[in-house]
Amino acid sequence: MYDSYDSIALRFTFASDSIIDTLDGWMIELITINPVYEAVQNYYVENLFQVFPNPASDVISISDNLNDNEKWHVRIFNSTGAVFYLSDYFNHDLIDVSGFPPGIYIVECATNEIYSTQKFLIVR
Repeated sequence: MYDSYDSIALRFTFASDSIIDTLDGWMIELITINPVYEAVQNYYVENLFQVFPNPASDVISISDNLNDNEKWHVRIFNSTGAVFYLSDYFNHDLIDVSGFPPGIYIVECATNEIYSTQKFLIVR
């Protein structure tokens, strides 16, 4: 009866309250609501950028293989997922990591179409 598990079937019945034993009113037998998926697919690209120095103590720099006009979204997080740095428009400046505790961090750089990640280490 149903084409997919991703649909919803609803049945509504309206009956008139004037006389109970008549069939006055209307009925909507079946409504099927199919989901519409709209998403942007980002593709992972390995070695799209490099983080240096690695290991770092005070600042890091990101060197990429894209043109200078490309808009980057940069996020730095630790192994538990806590975000330490977030930039919606990264302009290739140095990133101050002197306030980060020592440990392993992940830099994620993304455009609207591709993304890549690199690990780096902070030591003191």
